[in-house]
Amino acid sequence: MMPLFLLHNRHRLQHQINNKNSNVAQPWRLTSMAGTLLAMKKIFFSGILILLSVFLVSCAESYTSISPSKVRYAALPVKDTSVVLQYCYEVLHDANNKKHARKEQKFNVNMVAIKITNNTDAVVKVSDLDFFCGDNKVNPLSPEMTKKVLRQKGEFHLFYLGLTPMTLYNGATNTATPIGFVIGPGLALLNMGMAHAANMNMLRNLKKYSIENKEIGPGTSLYGLIGIPGRRGDPLHIRLNRY
Repeated sequence: MMPLFLLHNRHRLQHQINNKNSNVAQPWRLTSMAGTLLAMKKIFFSGILILLSVFLVSCAESYTSISPSKVRYAALPVKDTSVVLQYCYEVLHDANNKKHARKEQKFNVNMVAIKITNNTDAVVKVSDLDFFCGDNKVNPLSPEMTKKVLRQKGEFHLFYLGLTPMTLYNGATNTATPIGFVIGPGLALLNMGMAHAANMNMLRNLKKYSIENKEIGPGTSLYGLIGIPGRRGDPLHIRLNRY
């Protein structure tokens, strides 16, 4: 039979061992919980970054007006030409209207700034001019048709409605807030409004510098913005069709 003092020491030793094991296990549990919280934060912030990236890439853009009289045109060789055409491609891109500019390559329709100089001693009507893109005769598009081809699609932004089910969870209070009902429709309406405003500003810009039904006096120049079908970079020239 074990003496009482040995039995008492044995119980004390067992108690110390249990406390030691308990102290070792506790930090492990805290580390595990911290790792879980860190992983959840990473997932949360990754989702936020993805959402912001989608928003920045796909959001609508405003339209910056273009003044064809301020565009730098390439110098032309001196020729005995009755009517001279100078032109500049990529005016949309140069004005930072990138979303409209991307539509040019997609649909092979370019907004071009032009300067037509009348070197004759008579009035020249634009309707008396034939336009050529490369070797092909082309008809400049109306402002309305140019806007229709190069416009930003407002309906595209309806995809933001897919964010409507988004819910923000608060682990501390164990509550959920349906923020998607504000974010989804809000972003959709905001971007659709911006796209519509940009398209209308582009149309006003095209109408302001339209060359339709215009006349060019002797020794004067006419500046304009036109939509031309064809590949970007193809040489443009005009010819009086009354001769």
